[in-house]
Amino acid sequence: MENLFYMINGLTFRKGQKLTANWGACYPVAEGKIVGFEHRPANMFHPADVLEVIEWEDGKQSKEELNRIHEPGWRSANGSPIGIFTA
Repeated sequence: MENLFYMINGLTFRKGQKLTANWGACYPVAEGKIVGFEHRPANMFHPADVLEVIEWEDGKQSKEELNRIHEPGWRSANGSPIGIFTA
């Protein structure tokens, strides 16, 4: 049975939740939604993890680690606003 939601770093992720992405440079801000979750088993390069499957507004899908999705307004250590955010 598939989990209905996941929690990490104080954020909750649910199927159907909307996301926005700031890709930086000349790329526009993109909008998408979570369409599912996949489990990635551990290997010699990565620990076991859960990936969320995101469908973007252009119809393409991507798989992203839950810990790479941030709350709106988050900035990296060097102040960059680039990333994927909850809407």
